[in-house]
Amino acid sequence: MRKLACLALLAGCGAPPAPTATFTAPQRLSRALSVVSDVQAEAELVPRGGVAQPRVALVRGDDGVSFSGFLPAEPGEYTLNLIFTGVPAAGGARLFLGRWRSDAFTVIEGDAATPRFTDALDVIGAEGDGGDPDQDGLGNLDELLLGADPNRPDSDGDGAVDGRDCAPATAEATPYLIREGGSALDCDGDGARRPDVPWGSPGMDCDDRAPEVSPTATDDCGTARDEDCNPATCPVDDTNPPTLGTPSPGPDAVLGCHAQVSLPITDEGRVTLATMTLLGASAGADVVTYMTQVDGVWVSPVLNQYAGLDGYTAGPVTVRFEATDGAGNTARSEVQYSLRLEVPEVTSMTPLAVGATSAPVQITVQAQAPAGLARVDLYAAKKGVQGLYDPRHATLVGTSAASPASFTVTPASMEDGEYLLYPVVVDAVGNALEPNTAPVPVPGVNGDLEVGSDYLCVPMASAPRLPVRSLVVGSSGGYTPATMQDLLPAALAAAAQVDPAAALVQIVGFGVGADGRVRLDDATSYTKRWLFGFYNPTADRAVAVTWLTPAYPGPNPNVDPNAGNITAEEPLSSPASLADTPDVLAARASQGSCAGPLTGVDDDTVIYLQQDGAAVVQVLTADQYWRGTAQPPVTELTDCQ
Repeated sequence: MRKLACLALLAGCGAPPAPTATFTAPQRLSRALSVVSDVQAEAELVPRGGVAQPRVALVRGDDGVSFSGFLPAEPGEYTLNLIFTGVPAAGGARLFLGRWRSDAFTVIEGDAATPRFTDALDVIGAEGDGGDPDQDGLGNLDELLLGADPNRPDSDGDGAVDGRDCAPATAEATPYLIREGGSALDCDGDGARRPDVPWGSPGMDCDDRAPEVSPTATDDCGTARDEDCNPATCPVDDTNPPTLGTPSPGPDAVLGCHAQVSLPITDEGRVTLATMTLLGASAGADVVTYMTQVDGVWVSPVLNQYAGLDGYTAGPVTVRFEATDGAGNTARSEVQYSLRLEVPEVTSMTPLAVGATSAPVQITVQAQAPAGLARVDLYAAKKGVQGLYDPRHATLVGTSAASPASFTVTPASMEDGEYLLYPVVVDAVGNALEPNTAPVPVPGVNGDLEVGSDYLCVPMASAPRLPVRSLVVGSSGGYTPATMQDLLPAALAAAAQVDPAAALVQIVGFGVGADGRVRLDDATSYTKRWLFGFYNPTADRAVAVTWLTPAYPGPNPNVDPNAGNITAEEPLSSPASLADTPDVLAARASQGSCAGPLTGVDDDTVIYLQQDGAAVVQVLTADQYWRGTAQPPVTELTDCQ
């Protein structure tokens, strides 16, 4: 019997040893920890000339980007792929972040090998990785680092696709395009990196929009560097700092969590950096925000863009503005403001459910704001790629200066599709209750649906939730009443994309009607659904593909690549041979005393467990409280009782 060598991201052979060594993910991924959470890594060993072996999950260290692992391997030549995934900090589905391919290495019997990685992280990845779902040329990881939307080709709507837009999250009248030969790190293609690179080492190009302005260009000073980013001047000639104007809002104004401050800055050369710092944090470091130039004026981000404002208390705060020009001259000014960080609240939103409708819908929102209500807006965000609703590209339904606020949603004027209806409440000083950038709605209490808000000015545990409603306009296949066979082909295809080796092991229908269909268009039901379960015994991995009602405004079908609710492991017979739900109901009626569904219509369940040759599909039925009356393998159909 041939012995296995030990390919170790940790040293050792035989059973995996306790972790003694780690490797760290590329710096590009490390910089993303502010915008990505729960980073995970899997190792994929590829023999030379062979196919990739099953992936092995690695153990993440406390720093979030170091990983350790153990892979047994036969002697031979290999490469190792490390596949990284993570969840956007703003919420949403897990995304592919990058594939890191090692150099070729050899494993010798009895020895441990440690692969080397000299190639850069591939953020687009291989076919099927899903690294660029919107096909704009920019990978998920880079989109998140640049503040763009991985599911929208033109995140800021300025007419330039994200892969060619050097500022894909900032809409400008003239887009900041990447020139021929340039990149996101060197937008003008002059060979000098921008100083505010989203990843990698910062450069010294003071104006990355203009190739004629470069630290590598010869200027009038006769040097090989345009050190002050002004070809007409020399650094020794420019001793004047930038001039800082009066900010807006002005001194002594009250700032809320979503307030922004603009500042006119002028200089005889070019301003290369402008910051706004909130001084006097009660715990931790002062919050520094980097201002950007928009149409000639420098503007701060909203205060909550940088987490940490929960270290400040309400009341007076000193704000320091600082600007530096290309010659290194710096100007500073300090302004007194007052912070008022109080969260507006939605106290009610009616009706409780909307669902599929073609008739106008009246939405009423009750809201309150301690600092005084400024307005209540209602938005409609259409579901896009991967089932996410992007508030940055939502449509304003209406606005009201008072509460209660009433809005009329007219489906006849909307495109077919699934929409998330949500309110935004703004107070008089700039606090706003609004959803995260790419929320994934979750069930709320008492039938409500809720999403998380992006109010980061208070501890996360105190951040409020925001009520939302789901609206289905026109023909949406995901919410059509369906039998099992109606959805089976799509379920097989969806599972194959996640794990081609996962076999169909279970089909569950909750709320099966007398016609064998589940009313997926019933927006009042949180129970009705079709669940298709798949299992890969080699990887011990379960995949669930589920169709839900509009009460759950997520993707339909919903695909869970690591499902915990799949218990069956034996594969069903050929899916094409499975009897459809009406036939299953008929078979049940022939063997029991019940001719139709169970009494609790919303809870009626039919579970396909196994096919017995040419006989009728053997099924397990459960009563209206979901108590199973048999366990697989099932040999006969149960009675309605």
